[in-house]
Amino acid sequence: MTKHLKKRKKRHFIKKLFFFFFFFFFFFTFSFSTLKKIRNQSNESFLRELLNDSNPFIEKEEPKSLFRKVTSFFSEIDFNHPVSLIEHFFHYKEKTSASDEESGTMSVYMKDPSPTIVDSPKVYIYNTHQLEGYNNENIKDPNVTPNVMMASYVLKEVLLKKNIPSIVEEGNITEFLKTNHWDYNSSYEASRYYLKDAMEKNPSLEYFIDVHRDSIKKEQSSVSINGVSYAKVLFVIGTDYETYQENLEFTKELEQALKEKYPGISRGIITHGGRGYNGVYNQDLNSHVILLECGGYENTMDEVYHTMTAFAEVFSSLVGGKL
Repeated sequence: MTKHLKKRKKRHFIKKLFFFFFFFFFFFTFSFSTLKKIRNQSNESFLRELLNDSNPFIEKEEPKSLFRKVTSFFSEIDFNHPVSLIEHFFHYKEKTSASDEESGTMSVYMKDPSPTIVDSPKVYIYNTHQLEGYNNENIKDPNVTPNVMMASYVLKEVLLKKNIPSIVEEGNITEFLKTNHWDYNSSYEASRYYLKDAMEKNPSLEYFIDVHRDSIKKEQSSVSINGVSYAKVLFVIGTDYETYQENLEFTKELEQALKEKYPGISRGIITHGGRGYNGVYNQDLNSHVILLECGGYENTMDEVYHTMTAFAEVFSSLVGGKL
């Protein structure tokens, strides 16, 4: 009888221990989720802080303690989304679109955080692939998903400060594709629509910059210059149109000036054409259409910010006197 009673007590103790740990786990997860929601920050507010050069949401990359690793793991699990457990335990991410395949970061369309009325704009900045994302690991708020649209807004703001009137395309290309029942491969057709529309509405436009993000690793997409880390850039020129040589010459001039001012920041210029390539990239519409690959999927937003600032500096020096 006593032996049976001891077994019952042992089972009872194990049940109590199990429920205690379950309760602790639930409370812990709920508390951290609530705190995350309280400090929830949008892409727009993050970019506003970044442009003000006072962003408290970027932290230096430091080795995580065991406690930080554990808290980070449990606080990210979403019970309404079971895959989140797999995402954190096996470092697996659901892929939401072709542009997110390499980065593993769910990127979202964003509006201009500091809209400005620009009279007679000279530069039109856009993103054929708006959802190409960057690394958000050094951003304290996991709700922020940096992407190439952020890079475009940064470039616009820096150019405006240098008295070069610039605008960014805010049309949602992903929604445009869905509305027209086009697939991702039709992105350049979608951006062409917006590009031509901008040309018609703003005859003052002279330069057009299509900002992308490449799919290469961090060691290939980054460079340190005077102790500052930059995302490397690559220029792409299509050759399947009659006037491509004009675009190529202008890009060569710009790329040369950039690498002289910031040695190592440029990965050069590549030309694409013929079977298997787009070969046009909407560059047939004007001799000053630039396709710029800024960094890779592992680059951080501060690295991209440094690069966009450097590019704007060189670009304004090169074309500022011509505007």
